[in-house]
Amino acid sequence: MPAIALAELEEKFRTFDPQKRQETLRALTDLFLVSAPQLDEAGVEIFDNVFDAALEKQSVAVLTDVSRRMAPIPNAPSRLIRRLANDSEIAVAGPVLYESPRLSEEDLCNIARSKGNAHM
Repeated sequence: MPAIALAELEEKFRTFDPQKRQETLRALTDLFLVSAPQLDEAGVEIFDNVFDAALEKQSVAVLTDVSRRMAPIPNAPSRLIRRLANDSEIAVAGPVLYESPRLSEEDLCNIARSKGNAHM
């Protein structure tokens, strides 16, 4: 995705009202889940960039939903998974910490050291 298009998309996410941001994130998650089996790493990276913008100012409930849905996906966007795993709310972090194949041992050790008992 060209940088200008991504910047425009990020700006649109920022101007959406909270309900529209939630709906858009859910639709983005649905689109990724349907597309994931056919995506190469470059395609996943595009989604990862869009998720960066879409996750801003989302509620714990919405982030938890994304975490649960993305956790078992073998090619889930890496930055998305690490961001969810590092969330201070264990409801958000838990599903990906427990189930995501995208987190390395190093990721898990760093999260355990920085977040504490709930994240272990």
